Amino acid sequence: MTKERSAPAGETCHSLKDASALTVGTIMSADVVTAAPDDTISSVAEKMTQNHISCVVVVENAQVTGVFTERDVVRGLAACGPKLGLMKVSERMSSPVEIVQPCVRVLDASRIMESISVKRLPVVVNEELVGIVTKTDVTRGLTLLTPQRSVRDIMSKDVATVDAQATVAEATQIMSQRDSACVVALREGAAVGILTEKDLARSVAATQSDPAGLKVCDVMSSPIIGVPSTCCIHHASRKMSAMRLHRLVVTNEGTICGIVSQSDIIKAVRDELEQADIERERTMAAIAGHVQNAMNQLTQLREDLVRRSSESANDHDTTGNTAKDLSWAMETAAGMERVISELAQL
Repeated sequence: MTKERSAPAGETCHSLKDASALTVGTIMSADVVTAAPDDTISSVAEKMTQNHISCVVVVENAQVTGVFTERDVVRGLAACGPKLGLMKVSERMSSPVEIVQPCVRVLDASRIMESISVKRLPVVVNEELVGIVTKTDVTRGLTLLTPQRSVRDIMSKDVATVDAQATVAEATQIMSQRDSACVVALREGAAVGILTEKDLARSVAATQSDPAGLKVCDVMSSPIIGVPSTCCIHHASRKMSAMRLHRLVVTNEGTICGIVSQSDIIKAVRDELEQADIERERTMAAIAGHVQNAMNQLTQLREDLVRRSSESANDHDTTGNTAKDLSWAMETAAGMERVISELAQL
């Protein structure tokens, strides 16, 4: 079952004149990895690991029926433990699925992702799957369109932590309860690694391991990949993309002070672009007001010239040059009126 988002009524695809015209079709990935509803979760998790992806689209009879993600792995491990790997993907996939058309603006796609807390959207044309757009795609596309800011302005300061010697089962409970995509592993108070949804999909779900029998330090990613708090968001986004990461630890003089995720970057960039749209609309409204005022003045001038021309035609003392001057002025006013009228249509 799917819920489709199309372009708003009357909207068509645009060229990239500005940020608001950037569409899903220009940034989506056309190569989509799929699975069948009856595939086991362990086989799907293995497929995700082999293809270095964070989700698969579940398709039945050429129709998108669900999406199985690393977040579903975390929730499944927290709820089902080692039995998760033997279950069918249809039992734990996310469904119904929000889908979009290629002509949907990237800004609108990012709003959809945020409103329903997802990281990717299947792209469909005439009910046929043609691609997928992820937060990585959105982040990469939007960060090129805004002024550079540092990650300290947008990072999340609330960092979930767990002892490195704790079991993976305990860590998944923390992640599930806090709805967190990762936890930082500590040893004697110092950060030694990070446990992410990707780690759980690769090292637990794909291998059908018992999370209660694994320690966090056995499956966590280490060393921690981080950036200084002064790092610009564009550089942070490029680092995430190059290293296939969804988040980076932010440090200040060697101490962890936050985590910056693709969601943080998208929200910050979108806010800037939306503010730019508001300023643009205000400017256009002011220009429209000036144009209307000029039109009104020209209309009044033209009416005055018509009146004076009529009066001069009845005045036998009026010279031929005066009549020509009035005629030229009327033609000039009419031409200016046409130009301003065309400007008002832009």
